This record gives sequence, C-alpha cells and structure tokens, in this order.
Amino acid sequence: MLTKEVEVLREHIDERFDMIEKMVNLSLLSSLIDQMEQNVKNAGEDDSEIVQLESILQEHGFEVDKRENYENTTVIYTRGLKQINVPRVHIAQNIVHDSGIVAIPVFIFEGLKGNQRKRLMEEHISFYIPGRELHIIR
Repeated sequence: MLTKEVEVLREHIDERFDMIEKMVNLSLLSSLIDQMEQNVKNAGEDDSEIVQLESILQEHGFEVDKRENYENTTVIYTRGLKQINVPRVHIAQNIVHDSGIVAIPVFIFEGLKGNQRKRLMEEHISFYIPGRELHIIR
C-alpha cells in the first residue's frame, strides 16, 4: 500500500512539473512574439529612411550592395561607382551620420594594399573585401 501511495505522489509531482514547464515555455514564447512584433514594426518605420539614405549615397557616387539590420543598427554595404578615396569615404560617412539613422557604412573593395588598409583603419573606416576580410568600426 505504501508503494502505491508513493507512486501516486510521484505521478502528481510529475504532472505539476510538466505544467510548470509549459507555463514557462508559454511565457518565453509570449516574450519572443512581443520582441518580434517590435522588430517588425521598427523595420517598417526605418525602411523608408534607409531607402532615402541609399538614394542620397547614390547621388554622391556610391552604390548600395546590401544592408543588414542588427538590433538598432543598420549596416550598409556600399561600393563606389568611381574610385574610392578617403575624402570621398568621409563624405559618405558624413551623409550617413547627418541622416540621423543609426547606420554603419561599410565600403567594399576588391583588394587593398597594406598601406591602404592601414590608412582605412587609422581613419576608422569600415571596409569589406569579399571572401577575405570584413572590418567594421562602430
């Protein structure tokens, strides 16, 4: 008789633990859904501003390859329609900064010489060499 009572008690405890686990899962799922809804809402609001920024960059001789969103920051990968030099890069950085959008312009190069790479790093310029190197400075 004692073992039967222990077995019933175990089943009851297992049921309680299962219910607690389901409640925790529902709570986490609810929190995730709220975060996803907020991200979708924010992405929709920022999208028109980013498109406008891309248009301004294009007017200044930069082509936007792609963009990636990370929490509150957008990374804009761009390449120059003309040859890119440090003064032109600073112009593009100023355009992004003046737009008020939290974005990081990353300039795409097919290749860089050692002194060019060093200069970009000294000037705090984010750059990307496809298939080889990605250097992002916030």
